[in-house]
Amino acid sequence: MKHKVYLLSHKNSSEKVCLTSTQNNFFRIGKQKATLNYLTIFLLLLIILCSSCSKAHRDKEIKADLTTKAKNELNFAGVNYMVEDGVVTLTGKCSSEKSKNEVEQDVKGINIVKGIINKIVVAPVTLTSDFPLKQAADSVLKNYPGAEADVSGNTIVLEGKAAQKDVDKILPALNKLHPNKIDNRLKLE
Repeated sequence: MKHKVYLLSHKNSSEKVCLTSTQNNFFRIGKQKATLNYLTIFLLLLIILCSSCSKAHRDKEIKADLTTKAKNELNFAGVNYMVEDGVVTLTGKCSSEKSKNEVEQDVKGINIVKGIINKIVVAPVTLTSDFPLKQAADSVLKNYPGAEADVSGNTIVLEGKAAQKDVDKILPALNKLHPNKIDNRLKLE
């Protein structure tokens, strides 16, 4: 099959259009550059959209991993944690500097963690009858990376931030745990 190539230019434009023919059918080749630019822009927008979705997914994944660690490791007994954009903020108490460092190392062991803000203080940690309620509240919050719960006197204190639609799911789930009270201090996103 023979191809003939024609190079055309418009007198008012410096752009050249390349045409090729196969059995009297003409195809434009030169305009592909503009189409590729639009395709490139579309793909970049798609990547940006997907990366923002994956950030939220990554934060939920980190929070779920931390919740599992908190249930299984005594060093996490007095620790609260929130996740935003892959950065974990640790607050609360650990009984020793060694315990505090072990918590930080456990968090660093989660591959997708970008950074850690460690605000844990070394102070006595007492496991009271609130501890099972704290673990249950943390389990409820595992899908809400920006929220954390502290429990004292069978009262759940919520801090951090969450979307209104998430708060509408969190509060009924925590009520099922039968606390004396829920003090909702969540900031709405």
